[in-house]
Amino acid sequence: ILQLVRLVLDNQYFVYDNKLYRQIAGGASGSPLTIPLVYIYLFYWQQDLMNVFLDKDELFLRYQNEAFITWNKSEQELLTSLDLTKLTFPQPIWNVTGIGTEINFRDIELGHHHGILHTKVNYLNSYIEDNTLRRQLHIIQHPIDDVWTWLRAALLKAARHCSDEVAFEDVQFQIQFIFSLHGYSNGIFNEGLHEFLEQFGAHTVDIPFTRSSFEILRQHVFNYDKYRRATKKQRERQRKEQIALYLPYTNHWDKDAIVSFEQELNNLLRKHLSDHLPVKDFWIKILARRSPPLPIKDLLIKKRPP
Repeated sequence: ILQLVRLVLDNQYFVYDNKLYRQIAGGASGSPLTIPLVYIYLFYWQQDLMNVFLDKDELFLRYQNEAFITWNKSEQELLTSLDLTKLTFPQPIWNVTGIGTEINFRDIELGHHHGILHTKVNYLNSYIEDNTLRRQLHIIQHPIDDVWTWLRAALLKAARHCSDEVAFEDVQFQIQFIFSLHGYSNGIFNEGLHEFLEQFGAHTVDIPFTRSSFEILRQHVFNYDKYRRATKKQRERQRKEQIALYLPYTNHWDKDAIVSFEQELNNLLRKHLSDHLPVKDFWIKILARRSPPLPIKDLLIKKRPP
């Protein structure tokens, strides 16, 4: 594996449309091969640095190629600790983008007020600097149901990461402003926000009760996340226990009809054979098959496993 990786990186070979090419200008950074290699390198590089911070009861968190740390000593001591890691790994790794009492990590803003941790989502900063939300909204312009999905996801993230109701309300203004830039009315935002608050238990957000309402909403969001994780694990466990029969069909068949037919077949199985142990965990999946060499009716005739 190492020899193959070196062959690709040294010569910058790649395959496109079943043809072998060689890149003669530029580098291979950002490719599906180099990105995992960078993360592996960072994993081993960060070990000594993590020990420095952990010994001082600090935090070191990394997501892909971005990291943030807490530090309660001088800036010079921090830079010295970073320089010490270069003794083992001389290649330059981190660029220090900011040092202060508040930082932005991805689209999360972290800081403290009188020693108390304060967090909130900063969608507007991501929109201006990285154009992230612009691309997302461009993809989901229509139908309107997709906008509801995006708005709900944005509000869920805000509820998870905003440490208080003031930060949560600030994020609402950010989302509303971004919506207006893309031609969506305040009515669309208000309707989506109302549905979100209704679902998660904060029916009103009156100023005297904002904090209690936000705490209820946030707890309901956390419970919702736990339920989704548990449901996902249950589906994965059931999928591992199930035995699937894959039936092929050609692409010219109507996909909606195929989905309906697949559901009907599985419903019949559960209805009539759920108590029959040999097929209890059996289910049917119908998949598209490209250009079958034989007619569909012949695919399962007189066939046996190899």
